[in-house]
Amino acid sequence: MKKDNLQYWIFLFFLLSFGVVRGQEFPPSGINYAAVAVDLEGRVAAGVDVYGFAVRGREIGVRFSLLSSSGDRVYSEEHRVETDAFGLFSVIIGSGKVVGGLLKGLEEIDWRESYSLRVEWDTEGRGMYRVVGEQVLKSVPYALYSGLSGGEAGESVYEFWLGMGNEGDKVVFFQFLRGSKGDQGEEGERGPRGDRGAEGDLKGGSGNGTLPYWKEDAWALDNESLYTDGIGMAMGKGSIEPTAALELTSEGKGFLTSRMTIEQRDQIRNASDGLMIFNTTTGCPNYYYAGLWYEWCGREGLSAGVIEALDCAAAVNMGSITIGEWVEESYSLINYEGGNGGIVAAKVFSSEGVIGLTASMSKDTLVEGNGFLRINISGIAMEEGQAFFPLRIGRKSCILVWEIIPYQEPAYPLGTIHCDPENITIVKPVLNPQTGRVWMDRNLGANRVAQSIDDEEAFGDLYQWGRFGDGHQCRNSNTTLDLSTTDQPEHGKFILAINALGDWREGGNDGLWAVETGINNPCPEGYRLPTALEFEVERLSWSQNNRQGAFESPLRFPSGGVRLTNGTFFGVSQRSGLWSSTTNTTAANVLFLNELFAGESNHERGSGYSVRCIKN
Repeated sequence: MKKDNLQYWIFLFFLLSFGVVRGQEFPPSGINYAAVAVDLEGRVAAGVDVYGFAVRGREIGVRFSLLSSSGDRVYSEEHRVETDAFGLFSVIIGSGKVVGGLLKGLEEIDWRESYSLRVEWDTEGRGMYRVVGEQVLKSVPYALYSGLSGGEAGESVYEFWLGMGNEGDKVVFFQFLRGSKGDQGEEGERGPRGDRGAEGDLKGGSGNGTLPYWKEDAWALDNESLYTDGIGMAMGKGSIEPTAALELTSEGKGFLTSRMTIEQRDQIRNASDGLMIFNTTTGCPNYYYAGLWYEWCGREGLSAGVIEALDCAAAVNMGSITIGEWVEESYSLINYEGGNGGIVAAKVFSSEGVIGLTASMSKDTLVEGNGFLRINISGIAMEEGQAFFPLRIGRKSCILVWEIIPYQEPAYPLGTIHCDPENITIVKPVLNPQTGRVWMDRNLGANRVAQSIDDEEAFGDLYQWGRFGDGHQCRNSNTTLDLSTTDQPEHGKFILAINALGDWREGGNDGLWAVETGINNPCPEGYRLPTALEFEVERLSWSQNNRQGAFESPLRFPSGGVRLTNGTFFGVSQRSGLWSSTTNTTAANVLFLNELFAGESNHERGSGYSVRCIKN
């Protein structure tokens, strides 16, 4: 971006923040000024829609000068201010150190004259000021003008509004000033009753029990399509059988009930005995009774499968189920006796005890006599113990049992430096059931799962993007100004990346945390850094799109703050960021969290952010 464009950006901030500081003295002698400090090298600032890197967390010098219409310096003052993490700073013009000009303070300025405001910055702290903007003051705060005006009429509010670049007559101006619509007032008293309206289309019928329905352009009354005796209802005839609550009569149509898959059927909560649906998975009608779904159906002229005994106790379980791992190729072989040669439909049974697993069988034809059935196991178990599958097949029931293998905690990469060797971060999985992905349940370096959004024990370490767990991530690590010329520095210091690119590694390396080939992956065995897309999928499952939604999610993200490229800490307990493995030019992608927002943002690789590992 050219400097002219940069100056326009700076003065936009000035005009928006132009105001008067009110105090006990009169007239007031201060003007609010706020701006973002941006360098002039024409680079994109990470996370903001402007060109140039924001000058973050640095003390800078700002000089303001009021120039007369002839160009003479009437008043000049200097400020030393420190920008925040986004390059933002604010000062009060009139409270700085007077360094030149004909006058000694704003209170001596005759605001009836025309002035220009010149802004100069010293971003290096060496007293070398550069002009970054100069603009004629189009209007002056009333309190500053009135103190020296001698009672002369000043600019009206409408004129000031027009001077700010707005357009429109006074009607438009007053609509601009109008506030938002208020709450509705209390309901008034009921008015008097009106006259009786004209008689409608729906008139009395001649048949007892007939129900009206709309036909073409009028109500149909005298018909035998709908009938009720006040207790039951009939369709297709003008009477109802005494023992029926609902009777359907037709010579060309049938009764169509709710149609759903097994998964949809099993989502029905507190089903009533006798509830019926058509199961589209098995192609059979189902009914509910005494806590179980039953189905009846015939297949290809064969009868429904019936057995005399089903022996889960002697089942042979093939494969294994380990906590936190998806079950693959595990199944049970269950013997049955007295098969009738009929068909058993496909079935799915959910686990009890340890939940999260399903046992399923495909449609099968029983042998006549004794045989066995194959029951496939799938899903993921997130706790130790036993999983129980209540099976009901061929009118017989039994409970299939699987033992869950205890979780084996994976090891961290060889050479990892733990900031608290007595409390190495436990590697325990957590499942987000909405996304189906397994993560570590805490940040790297955390002592526990977050108990609150500002739980210090759950903050964990702050890594520079692409670095190994060499000790630099510790919050009390020492710092160095020496950039690294290798992918793995020979020390554990936090490298102050105050260079132009904000990277700790000279020349950069996009592959240090790559999904499959990253040589500096700090996560334990079987885990890695998530991609930006994987973070986005998680974010979309939250109840709120901010740091509170992140904490309330199954992953319980805390607000541990960030470590800036200059080594200082910012936003601890108020915001957070989590590195992804995804890069963007010379920056890298962060899932940024604060009170108002959660989303993707690009930041310098020399910054320190949290790491949450995802299972491969």
